[in-house]
Amino acid sequence: MIEYTINKKQFLDFHFAHIKSTNCYKRETTPLTLLILLFSFLIALLILILYHSSIIVLITFLIVLNLSLNLKKIHFKLLKNMYNQRFSENKYKYLFETSSIELVDSGIKITTVSSSRIYKWAAFKSLHIINDYIFIRTYSNNSQLLIPFNFISTPEERSKLFNTIEQNTNLKWRPTYPRDIEYL
Repeated sequence: MIEYTINKKQFLDFHFAHIKSTNCYKRETTPLTLLILLFSFLIALLILILYHSSIIVLITFLIVLNLSLNLKKIHFKLLKNMYNQRFSENKYKYLFETSSIELVDSGIKITTVSSSRIYKWAAFKSLHIINDYIFIRTYSNNSQLLIPFNFISTPEERSKLFNTIEQNTNLKWRPTYPRDIEYL
């Protein structure tokens, strides 16, 4: 049995370190970027027609480009704040309780102070080892397991856990964050 704890900051930092590479994030930000570029092109064209000055057009284009980059940062910050508030709610409290993992015949049993749940081997969607975390996605309610490495005391215990999960799920460990993940 392995006991671990992950706090809200670790949980959100892990996901937000990788969220920009997901398809969902790109689907949201690409139209925004294209819209801003179109807007900047139209403003530059309008200024060129009205003032016949390429210097003003260049300055305007740079201002709008800067605005575009800042809007992406603002969008990211708003998204982060939204999830910070969301995971502060009581219904997500169980994610940040001390949990224990136990390998059972039918899957992985996760036990916290408030609940106990068995994730069946067939319910595992993908396995990831990223930045000293084990990240497992399941098909059941799109739930996820995020387990820090530092709570697995020995390399033998870590190897046993990895091998058991890999053999029972017929999935391979991937070293990247899943691109097809929807937001948390």
